[in-house]
Amino acid sequence: MSKMNCFKNIVALCGLMCLSTTATVGQLKINYSLETAAALATGDHTPFWQVNHTWGVQSLASNNVYLRQGAFVEQQINRDWSWSAGLDFVAASVSTYGKSWIQQLYLHANWKIIGVEIGSRENYLSLFNPDLSSGDLAKSNNARPIPVIKAGFPDYVLIPFTKGNLFIKGEVGYGKYLDTDYLAQQAIPFHRNYVGGIYAHNKAIFFRFGDIEHRHRQQFTLSCTNDAQWGGIIYKANPDGSYDVLPQSKNLIDGAVRITLGVGGGETPQDQSFIFGSSWGSYSLKYDRLIGNRGRQISAYLNHFFEDGSGMGFINLPDNLYGLEYTGVAGEWISAVVAEVLYTKHQSGATMNNALGREGSYTPPSSDNKYRTDGSDNYYNNGDYCNGVSHFGKPLGNPLLLAPEYNTDGYIGFAGNRVMALHLAIEGYLQAEWQYRLLFSTGRNWGTFYIPFSQIKSGWATGATIMYNPKKIAGLSMQIAVACDEGDFFGGNTLGGKFTIIKKGIISQWN
Repeated sequence: MSKMNCFKNIVALCGLMCLSTTATVGQLKINYSLETAAALATGDHTPFWQVNHTWGVQSLASNNVYLRQGAFVEQQINRDWSWSAGLDFVAASVSTYGKSWIQQLYLHANWKIIGVEIGSRENYLSLFNPDLSSGDLAKSNNARPIPVIKAGFPDYVLIPFTKGNLFIKGEVGYGKYLDTDYLAQQAIPFHRNYVGGIYAHNKAIFFRFGDIEHRHRQQFTLSCTNDAQWGGIIYKANPDGSYDVLPQSKNLIDGAVRITLGVGGGETPQDQSFIFGSSWGSYSLKYDRLIGNRGRQISAYLNHFFEDGSGMGFINLPDNLYGLEYTGVAGEWISAVVAEVLYTKHQSGATMNNALGREGSYTPPSSDNKYRTDGSDNYYNNGDYCNGVSHFGKPLGNPLLLAPEYNTDGYIGFAGNRVMALHLAIEGYLQAEWQYRLLFSTGRNWGTFYIPFSQIKSGWATGATIMYNPKKIAGLSMQIAVACDEGDFFGGNTLGGKFTIIKKGIISQWN
């Protein structure tokens, strides 16, 4: 099938989805998106800041091209009901997913304040700038979306009797990872452990005090997100070259209940001392304040990662992502600036011990918590779910903890997670049709408490992008990017360039 025929099929599918609704009240619109890119690099890898922030579309391998094409439909049927759907297809010369794959395929419906969705969609849930931030520690835009079924409040909803000051949104979902074959291909040649058929669970809640967009000069946002892996099959390597096959959940409903409630993993006392599956998440605090009268804004934020009770109880302080952001006015020389510090070295201490030194202040797994041990966390890694916080080897969290896809020894987890890093980013307008974006990161990585690096890994990565958006051709963007990595913190030295053309527009629209 040719690429043009494939695009026509995408449009036709979305058109068929709309036939039953064109007679209803409300506006219906079908949009298209076309994107092609070519990336060249001197090293073995595409540079760090050209790979990340792309939802897994850009391959790590150097010297590659891809073509992306999608169609998206949306309709506001009436005041209470709306829906949207999308199909997004990518073909690439080099990819961990094969020569072609479906990047997005979803159906979303809203009734009043409630939203329900099924499928894979690039849905950025973090509070932080998706283009300039190094990335949320729990939810970022670096990996291919996981297909899910979810429901919740997709937009902030005013809580009654709070005088217009307190808002809430949130979601809960269940899905399944798609990377079983990829993990097997990485691990089996090196006779490493791997896992397949993993189920996913996520839940998130956001509280916002204030409303800068409509009535206040400042606002404060507090969020908690939790993601988990469960079920599936663990393939454990034996010395004789064989693999033990260990199913992790015989009953999907029981497993879903356990992972949702965060209870023990089995019936024995030993199993009950561990939470079922692999779980992680983050607390985020963000303060926003308007400055002046033109919509400029300054923000300060903190992102705190946890993977167990010690992190939830803040025993792993000072491990956090700390950030400052300035948001200016579109068209200005400087329209946004971000500065961040990432620190993940503490991990609740180097050894397993009673980190509190007394009876704990947070809920223990048993009534007698004096036997509770904390410490020696291993961020983004898990003993059973050895792929860690990744999908197809790409990070679901902050990419400065270098992703498993950089490993060359068959290990599918994160080799180093004790990190200190500085990240700076800026973007703005050279002229009305010309934009720029600059990113710079530098850091040091000590490995893990379990397997420290023999030598500390350090380095820096930078990226620069120029974007031309001609007003005479609506929806067209042409981008030239140059990026460079130096040092083993970022997987080695490489210099690369990338040229991208994006065209977006409306196929049809009915009122």
